[in-house]
Amino acid sequence: MPLTGHTDDRIWRAAREEQQLWITQDLDFSDTRRFAPGTHALATAIEAVAPEIDDWGRCFVVLTDTKIRVKRP
Repeated sequence: MPLTGHTDDRIWRAAREEQQLWITQDLDFSDTRRFAPGTHALATAIEAVAPEIDDWGRCFVVLTDTKIRVKRP
């Protein structure tokens, strides 16, 4: 679902409903009282690929519990 122009609350809800990891530089999401972390993060998958993260600058990354896709510019 395209979320351009939607409220932060709607974007957060969509990420949680779809069990997606949300990484953003939007500081509005830094309020953990409003956007509390939880089991939606794919911690195991992130830890497994953490050594590769340095190579992801300016990339589009899709990470699931079974695969990783990195599209480079």
